[in-house]
Amino acid sequence: MTGGSLTKVLDRILTSNAVSYFYIPIGVLALTHVIQRRFQLRMTTFADLFAFILALDLCLIVDHAAVGRINPVFQPYYIPLFVVAWLVSAILLANSIYVQSLISAKTRTAKRYPAERVALCWFFGFVMMSFHLFAVLGG
Repeated sequence: MTGGSLTKVLDRILTSNAVSYFYIPIGVLALTHVIQRRFQLRMTTFADLFAFILALDLCLIVDHAAVGRINPVFQPYYIPLFVVAWLVSAILLANSIYVQSLISAKTRTAKRYPAERVALCWFFGFVMMSFHLFAVLGG
């Protein structure tokens, strides 16, 4: 990788959109985890990430000026795309809260740990994060 292309990549990664929409909120979430000592990753279902993505989708739906800042591939479908993403985020948040309640019930009783459901939450967490990074930061 040449110095010029590295500069282009860094300029693309460190845009004001990236900082305001992702790096600051993700940093706050990471700081929250550090403060609360929540490094038991098998005990989390990404509910905080789904809540963040739900808020991001709502912000993008309401802020019509953001259409110029998202990936040009998605600009013609801006509102319908993020309405669908908001609905998917809401469903995933509800599922994540449900699975979190199963984990809490597991710690109180001798029921089976919901490993498949936790793995599914993690999978969709990474999928939604990847989609939003691609949609907002471009490809």
